[in-house]
Amino acid sequence: MKYFFLSDTLLQHVWITHIQTRHQLQEYQNLIEKVKLTPRTWNTTVNLNTHLLYLSTRLGISINLIKFKQTLNYNKNLNCTHKNEKCFIPYYKYQNPNIRLCQNHCENFFQINILEFKSKYYTISSVSCKPILIQPNNINPENINPNIKIHISNLKFEYKSETVTMHDINAILKNQKIIEKKSFSIALYSTSSYVKSCHTKIITDSNIGYLENESDDILHLFLTPHLHGPTFDVHILDNFPSTNRIVFNQKNNLSNTHITEGKYIFKTNSNPNKELLNQNFCICEHPDTERYYAPNNKSFKPLGTTKKI
Repeated sequence: MKYFFLSDTLLQHVWITHIQTRHQLQEYQNLIEKVKLTPRTWNTTVNLNTHLLYLSTRLGISINLIKFKQTLNYNKNLNCTHKNEKCFIPYYKYQNPNIRLCQNHCENFFQINILEFKSKYYTISSVSCKPILIQPNNINPENINPNIKIHISNLKFEYKSETVTMHDINAILKNQKIIEKKSFSIALYSTSSYVKSCHTKIITDSNIGYLENESDDILHLFLTPHLHGPTFDVHILDNFPSTNRIVFNQKNNLSNTHITEGKYIFKTNSNPNKELLNQNFCICEHPDTERYYAPNNKSFKPLGTTKKI
């Protein structure tokens, strides 16, 4: 039930802090009707991330759910000073890549940042932390693939002596033409929740942009959005095969279906009868149906009562 409580609280927060001040909807009930088709409650079997995906996409608002992860694997990557202690690092339990990365944002970029801690939820500012979305590699990608070079500024890449800039990546996300034509294809990924770089199946299903060229060589890039705005970091997926063709359809990959409303009240426990029927005859040719016995006037009991007047 905490999912529905969180959803109702989110709608109230969105109404007070964003929609009501912009006069997009006249009443709070209009906001409810925008996300719900009937007064019934949503299906209780739907998980929290699915609820947040639907609300975020339906309202066009970035919603980020952040949790803390306790681990020792990030000390070197995040320049942690706790050498002999476990660190708590923030990570994305949910974020909407379509809203954050693939859509154009106005100057007044609005988002909701929720921190989950010990089964309680808190709203936090955008500059409070820097959550991670993918586990960084402990090995420098330069030692894995000599054709890839990451600049310290993290604003552009060199792949096979060709430069890939942030402008190129943004153009792919917005389905626009890039300025300089590439001799290789570029695939962009961003998951809705935290993953490890070895989770290739999950990352492959989270394709958010694709630049296809005649060459079979593909550069795979993973995008981690910043919490403070519509910008992002770029990570090279060096463990992905660079020759597999990708089928990307923006409408299918970034679609959002309506959450099932209502829940199953009754479920029968009876087992179906699996005994096969007699299939030797058609019903009109069966011996028991060769003769028809018509009912008489006493075969059926009337539903009403007769009364003599």
